[in-house]
Amino acid sequence: MNNPRESTNLGADDAMTRFRGPLTILAVVLVGLSIWYVYTAMKDRYTVKPEKLFNSIFEDNFSDVKDFKGGGEISAHEEKWIYFKKTGEAELKDKHSFDGEDRAEVARRWFAELLPDKEGLKPEFRKYLKIRSKVDSRTDHIKRQWYLFNWRTDEHFYREWGY
Repeated sequence: MNNPRESTNLGADDAMTRFRGPLTILAVVLVGLSIWYVYTAMKDRYTVKPEKLFNSIFEDNFSDVKDFKGGGEISAHEEKWIYFKKTGEAELKDKHSFDGEDRAEVARRWFAELLPDKEGLKPEFRKYLKIRSKVDSRTDHIKRQWYLFNWRTDEHFYREWGY
């Protein structure tokens, strides 16, 4: 006669055969969604958006700036920078907190290495550079910011970095 154990194994094999197709499709969909999330949503989160950075830092209208450039990286640490030309000093949103005492020459050298062709960073225009700096030090992060403005050449340089 039939062994009850054999019929139990036979039922499990039938269920596996029956659900193999839908489970395979589900696995493919999950892998596809994971890949999409990493390459779209996560890439967007870890990409520096210079125009968005400008709007978050300055009161000025973005349409008033010329020769706009920016870049950086966001990973274990952040490194963001922007450069633009605009007549007059840009208005910082949080200007009262930019009371640091960083030396303009350190900031100027950093930007000169990044943007060596900019006139406002050359030694002969050094005396026209104005710097504002800020250090935001909390238990969960340390963020530093520099804003350099050369009033002679109307060039603006901004850097934000930290952990």
